[in-house]
Amino acid sequence: MKTITKILNRLTSRTSRFNPDQYWETRHQNLVGSLRAVGSIELTDDQNAEQYALKTNHILETLARIVPDPTQCRLLDAGCGSGQLTAAFTDAGYQTTAVDFSSTAITQARKRAPDAHFHVSPLTTLNLPGKRFDIIITIDVLMHLISEDDWSTSLASVANHLAPDGHWLIMDYLPNCSEPNPAHFNPRPLTQYQSLLKSLDLKINSRTQLHLPAENVTKDVLVVNHVTPAGP
Repeated sequence: MKTITKILNRLTSRTSRFNPDQYWETRHQNLVGSLRAVGSIELTDDQNAEQYALKTNHILETLARIVPDPTQCRLLDAGCGSGQLTAAFTDAGYQTTAVDFSSTAITQARKRAPDAHFHVSPLTTLNLPGKRFDIIITIDVLMHLISEDDWSTSLASVANHLAPDGHWLIMDYLPNCSEPNPAHFNPRPLTQYQSLLKSLDLKINSRTQLHLPAENVTKDVLVVNHVTPAGP
């Protein structure tokens, strides 16, 4: 584990140009089978499993208030990682498609959720022709898009796959102010989300919060929808 940590620290050194794709692919390859590959690298697998259980329950409870029948619902898990949540969605009956840029992560996700459909693609260039989804999920993904261009382009690409009456659930850490972060982590405040979503004719319809005690951090869960056109 110390060797892996040294490798990742070298990749995130601020004295060199940080490459997010290289960092995450290396992390996936060196931590195959471990929740530290996709969760918090500072926590144990047991602690990460506890956090994933809390996140999964919160997301499924949020969806239950929105979706009357999961078996009739097309769901996109955008940035699925190694498939922990993807498996939960397929087990709940959702018609699940999942996307991640990392082929290593997708290989693991296929094993966890064999009934889902998978695509290898970065969110910046996500293009599933003819596909629109009733539910889109991005869980702890967007804060790992480091550059502002990648962040805004990814939001636009994902938004293009949301059905007219669809719901997009975003779980992220939304800081109240600027704060120092590791190189692989760039959270944006709520106001920045609101501004960009507005430019995409989307709006935040609800916001809940989930506290994760192992990390002692509170995540926000946003439910995003298309702006309803004004009547004549």
